[in-house]
Amino acid sequence: MASKILFVALLVLAVGIQTARVEAFGGRRRQRPAVPEVEEIDLYEVLGIDEEATAAEIKKAYRKLSREYHPDRNQGDEDSADKFRKVSEAYEILNNEEKKFLYDAGGMAMVQQGDQADPMQDMFAGFFGGGGGGNKKGPDAQLRLKVTLEELYNGEEKQTTFARRVVCRGCGEDGKSRHKERCKQCGRCPNERKMVQRQMGNGFIVQQQEEVASTEKCKREEKTIDIPIERGMEHGTQIRFKYASEQKPKQVPGDVIVVLDQQRHKLFERKGNHLHLNMKISLKEALTGFSKTITHLDEHEVEIERDGITKPFETVVYEGEGMPVHEVPSQFGDLHVTFEVLFPKSLSDEQLQALSEVL
Repeated sequence: MASKILFVALLVLAVGIQTARVEAFGGRRRQRPAVPEVEEIDLYEVLGIDEEATAAEIKKAYRKLSREYHPDRNQGDEDSADKFRKVSEAYEILNNEEKKFLYDAGGMAMVQQGDQADPMQDMFAGFFGGGGGGNKKGPDAQLRLKVTLEELYNGEEKQTTFARRVVCRGCGEDGKSRHKERCKQCGRCPNERKMVQRQMGNGFIVQQQEEVASTEKCKREEKTIDIPIERGMEHGTQIRFKYASEQKPKQVPGDVIVVLDQQRHKLFERKGNHLHLNMKISLKEALTGFSKTITHLDEHEVEIERDGITKPFETVVYEGEGMPVHEVPSQFGDLHVTFEVLFPKSLSDEQLQALSEVL
C-alpha cells in the first residue's frame, strides 16, 4: 500500500512540474536544447588496426604512430599535430577497457553517453518517456564462479567464459564495414525504442517510446574475462566488470557481476576470518597428551600439541593461523581446533583392571 501511495505522489509531482512548464510557455511544451551530435570516428582505422586487435596490438600501433607524428619530430607541421591528437584520443579510448566496451557497442556517442546518467531525469523519463540522457543502461548479468578455500587464502587469477550478444560495429544497413567478411557472421539486433511526440487534449504534448526494427547488426560471441581472486575474499564476494554484459544498439551495456562460490573444504571450515578444524584423538591421547602436524592452506605445517588431559569437544585457539584479512593481508584470523575424543567400543578384563587401578 505504501509503495502505491509513493508512486501516485511521484506521478502527481511529475505532472505538476510538466503542467507548470506547459502553462509558463503559453500552453506549448518547452523544447529542450538540441544535443550536439558527436562526430563518429573509426578509432581502429585511426590506429591502422583491425577491430579484433588485442590490447598488445593496440598499444604497439599507438607507440609507432605517436613517435611518427610527435610534435617534437614535426615542429610547425599542423597536419602531423592533428594526426598526433587523433592517435592519442583513439588510444585513450581503446586502451580503457570500459570505454572500449562502450565504443564497440555504440561508437563515440555511446562513449559520451556512458558518463551522462541523471537519476532524476530517468525518473521523469519513466512517466513521460522523455529525458535527454539517452536510453537507460542495460540489465546486469550475474555469474557464479566456484573457488577453493586454498584460492581464497593464497590469491589466484582465474578465467571464466560466457556467451553474450554484441553489436557488430559498422555492419548495419549504413555501416562502413557492412561488406567486410566479419559482418557475414552478424544477424538482426533486437528492436530499438525511439521517441515520438503525441498531442493530448488542450495542446498538451508528451513524448512516448515506440518500438521499431533495428538497422544495426548483432551476433553471439564467447567472452572470456580474467578474474582476480584477492587474498582473504569471502564466499559471496561480488566482482564487477563494467559494461561487459549483453549489448544493444543505442544502449549502455550492463555490468557482469561475478559472485564467488566457495566450495566445501575437506579439513577446514571458514567463519569470517577464522578457520575451524575438528580433530579426532584417541582416549589415550586425551588422557596422556599428543603431538600432531597438520598441513595448512599454503602448505606450511602447524604443530598441534597437548600435554595432560584434553576434555571432549574442548577448543584451543591458535592465533594468526586463520584466513588473511582481505585488503590487509598481513593480518590473519585465528585457527580454532576442537577435539573429538574417540572412546573404545569395548575393553578387555585386563584393560578394565588396569584402568581401575590408575583412576
